[in-house]
Parts: sequence; structure tokens; C-alpha cells
Amino acid sequence: MKRRRMTIPVLMLAAAVWLPSCNRNEGFFKLDASLQEQSFGCLGGRASVPVNTNTSFTVNVASGNEWIHPIIPGMSVTLVVDALPEGGQDRVGMVDIVTGAGTKSVTVRQNAVSWDSVPEKVRLNNTAVTFSATISSSRRIRFDMPDWVTPVDTAWTSGQKTYRFSAGVYLDPYTFTRSGIVKAYTADGGSTMAREISVEQSAYRNTAVQTIAELWKTDPIGIPSTSSERYDLLREIENYCNECDREIFRDTYLDAGGEAAGKLEEEYAILSIYRYVFDSVMESVRNAVVEEGTTRIWMLYNSGFIFKTPTQCWGMDINHRYAVLLEPLLDFITVSHSDADHVDKPLMDAMSSKGKPVISNFYTGSSSWCSTTPATYRIGNISIKTAITDENDSEPDCMTVVRLNTGADGGNLDLVHIGDSNCKPAQFGPVAGDADVMILRGISAANEVRVLAEDSQARIRPDNIIFSHQEELRHYVGKSPMRAPILGTLSLARPYFRYYAQTLSLPFWGTQLVWDGTSLKKFEE
Repeated sequence: MKRRRMTIPVLMLAAAVWLPSCNRNEGFFKLDASLQEQSFGCLGGRASVPVNTNTSFTVNVASGNEWIHPIIPGMSVTLVVDALPEGGQDRVGMVDIVTGAGTKSVTVRQNAVSWDSVPEKVRLNNTAVTFSATISSSRRIRFDMPDWVTPVDTAWTSGQKTYRFSAGVYLDPYTFTRSGIVKAYTADGGSTMAREISVEQSAYRNTAVQTIAELWKTDPIGIPSTSSERYDLLREIENYCNECDREIFRDTYLDAGGEAAGKLEEEYAILSIYRYVFDSVMESVRNAVVEEGTTRIWMLYNSGFIFKTPTQCWGMDINHRYAVLLEPLLDFITVSHSDADHVDKPLMDAMSSKGKPVISNFYTGSSSWCSTTPATYRIGNISIKTAITDENDSEPDCMTVVRLNTGADGGNLDLVHIGDSNCKPAQFGPVAGDADVMILRGISAANEVRVLAEDSQARIRPDNIIFSHQEELRHYVGKSPMRAPILGTLSLARPYFRYYAQTLSLPFWGTQLVWDGTSLKKFEE
């Protein structure tokens, strides 16, 4: 007859270990007091309790036998504790270890909420803006937080979860820190508060951001009548620019990692402004609710502008260290040419990967929107015409000049952006005619007036001229390739351009304008 094989269960609620016999009076049993209380989180788990005795011992679960399971692997007791069910409360059990030399009890506590990794304090800036808290809980968790802390992922899940928060960016140019408390509660059982996270965020420590904030309060429209206050602020910003040479910006800052870049932004006034402007523009574009029949305009950097109507948002010649972050806000971009100060490859790639148009004459990643000959496009309510022009005699046919009309919801703004074109009239035919706004370089007048003059064979007649391209930090101060200084553009514009448009504007980074359907104005909140 075949003998049946017997198996012995591994899990035992009561078990014994037998040791060599000895005189009862010689028996001993030691169990460190620190081992006589074991704590578990809501996920349960296991803990080993060494048993130091020279007699046999047994294990009994005095209370909690439905969730506490002892295992005896030799001279120790392993306590296996089940996970709490959803909604489960704190619970306490008792396990007795019984030997011939006495009995000792181990208290087993299981907490419904365990604060696995909840910092007491977090310090943020405008680069590090997120933080998290890891909590194991069978009870529902809720959070209270200041209005400047945004929940990224705070939906409760039974068990262990990392809850995430973001402080956004801190844009106050006058107060350099803010602080608040994030409070974590159990949502039942009287909502007793369990943990607090002190959150402190530093703003831009370089007080230069106050200068740009003050500049934004002044009116950039009307170059011949520039106020003395605005002139003094522009002169101060120009001095900031002169303190940051080409090598610092181009060769160090643009290639630096986040932490190193942040230090440079605090050290150099103009880099602090550069970063502050980007964050301010991005927040403003994201939150802007544009009135019907108007177009909002933001100058970002160099020749880069962002436009928003009630239905669409786009950029032209966007370049910035952080430009790729703008992709979710933009429906399309136009890029005049491939020079580094007018192009942003990560942004173009991000746009293209989402199927968003990149209009250019060179970027094949958006091939259906790339043309080396004059073209026309339609994107939503917006109609676009392009002309292909020279940048200079040694770089022919490399420039896409864009003429754009926003349609009725944007106030039918008719806009021309020339990039770095050298303005040969024979090449401007596709974009010639009256215009509401024309964006020109503030570098030289000799080229631009060729398409503004009355005798031009392809004249553009703008009501408003916006000058751009001041203080391109990739360029040198005082030598070629030379930056266009702000005050130099003011001097240049007065005699050459005042007769070619109704208004002349010299905005600087972060300036907001609005086209109200009939005129260009400084935007007022």
C-alpha cells in the first residue's frame, strides 16, 4: 500500500520549541523590553522577536488571532500581521511567549495611518517648486493648504501613496519669501489633524527684478515722448546687461544645469530679470482671459513675442532657456530663420511632436509647414502670408517674413514680423500693404526704411512700429557681433522712424500690450 505523505503547516498559532532537558531551577528566559512592543503600519508586514531561553517555549495569540499570525523559525518568533482593510481603525493585539522559566507578552500595535515620509519643513525656490509626502493609510486622508500651494496628486488611496504638491513660481518682486502650512488630516474620526508641513518659498533674491517691475508700470508707446522715469529705468537695465558678457550668458549660463543656472540668476542682475520675465510671461499667458475683438501681446526676449486672442495663442521667433515649457500654451509658432537668437529647437520639437504647426523655411520636423518659397496658411481664425528674403548679401533667401491677420475675434490685427530681414523691397511683394503693427529690429535704420519709404516698390505702411532685438545677450558689448543697446535704439528711432508710423514703441522683456481693434496700447490689469 502506498504510504501517504504528511505535511506540517508552516503557520502555527500555538507552537513549541524543545530544548535539551535541564533542571527547572537552572532555566532562564530573557526578552529585552524593547522587543515587547511591536508596531506596524496599515500595510501590515512582519517582525522577528529573538527568544533567549534554555527551555522549551510556546506561542499563544492572546488577542488579535484573526490578524496576527506567529511563525517559529528556530529560536525566534516571527509576527506576521495582515494589512488593515479600507476604513480600518487602529488595533492592538497581544502575543504570549510561554517557557518553563516564565511568560512574557508582546504587544502588537497596528496604526491605521503611518507617516512614512512626511517632511516637517520644505524649502522651495523658483526652480524647485514641488514637494511630496508619503503616507500609508487605511483611513481617508485630506489636506488643507495655502492658496499658493496647488495639489498635484492628493486623491486618497488606501495603502501607501506619495501625495504631491506644487508651489508654482513666486513672482513678487518686492517680497522675497512666503511661507505657509500644509496640514494632513484623517477625514473621519473627528478629523483630528495628524501632521503639518511647513512650506517656505524664496523668490528672486536679486532686487533687479524690482527694476523690471517698475518699468512695466511705465508706457512703452511713444518713443519721442519717453518719460524721464522710463528712460532712467531703461538705463539701469542697460547697465545690468553690460555686467553680463557674452561668455557668461552663451557659454556658461545656457549650458548650466538647473542648480548652477539658479545661482547665476541670483548673481547677475540681468539673468535674474531674464528668468523672472519668463515666469511672469508664462503665468500671465496661461491665466489671460482675452476680451472678444482684442489681441494680447507679450514681449518675451530679443525678437520673441507671444500673442493671444479669445480663441488662439501663438509665438513668433521664440528663444529662451526655458522656452520648451511654453508648448502647452501655444497653438503654433513661426520662426523667421535658424540663427540661435530666433530659434528654439526643444520648443520646435515639442510642438511638432504634438502635431502643432511650426512655420519656417528650414525646420523639416514640421514639413507641411516648411516652405522655402512664399506661402499662405490658415490656422483656425488666423490667416498667414510669408515672403522669403535675404538676411544680408552673404545669406540670401534664408529669412521668412510673416504677415498675419488674427480674424475678427482678435480685432483683425494685421501684423508683420520681419525677423532679421535686410528689407529688399523686391522681396517684400507677398507681404506688402497697410498694416496695424510692424515689428522691426532696433539695430539700424538703413535697411528698414527701404520698405517703409513712399517710393518703395513693395511698401509696408504700418500704423504702429514695435522695435525689438535689444540686448541680445549672445552678442558682445561694444564689438561685433554687437548688442543693440536699449538707449541706442531710442536715439536711432527718433530721427529715422518717427515719420513712418503713428506710434513707435520700445518695449522690453515682459512688456504687455493690447490691440483693442483700433489701436495699440499698454495693457492695464
